[in-house]
Amino acid sequence: MNLVIRTAVPEDASRLAHIEVVSWRTAYHGLMPDAYLAELSDVEKAGAWYRHLAKHRDSTVRRTFVAIQDDEATGFVSVGVDPDELNDGLVYLIYLLPERWGTGIGTGLMNVATAHFRTVGLDRANLWVLRENLRARRFYERLGWKSDGAMTSADYGGVVLEAMRYRLAIAELTNKPDVPRYRR
Repeated sequence: MNLVIRTAVPEDASRLAHIEVVSWRTAYHGLMPDAYLAELSDVEKAGAWYRHLAKHRDSTVRRTFVAIQDDEATGFVSVGVDPDELNDGLVYLIYLLPERWGTGIGTGLMNVATAHFRTVGLDRANLWVLRENLRARRFYERLGWKSDGAMTSADYGGVVLEAMRYRLAIAELTNKPDVPRYRR
């Protein structure tokens, strides 16, 4: 597998939007209303991604990393400081093309995120995952993330779903996984 993970740039916006929309439609099928998922727009997401990447282009903490496999963007992870826990990192988003699930790309992205948190001096990180998203929860748990019992909920097209907070004590990781080839 020829995998490179690099910092995303505004020119990646359209591809990140596509990955996010396709991933949502697959991962959340059956959890969220079909009409809600069908209304997701690559074009709207691309505009939001472009503005986000341009705004955070020079940030040392807020970053989006994109996985490139065989010259194609296949996934991304967006990280920063947790606005609710200012001493913690936060994985805002991680999405992959569904056909790339289970190939190691997600693990590579999470390893880069963890390495980034270490680099900026954060010892713990958080993420939120839908309680019903068992596939994602198993993925995070395999990487050492643990639910701390905190919950929140949000409305997705008339369906209220609960999300669980997972935490990772970065400073306590003894098994520091290899990070795939990374370019800034």
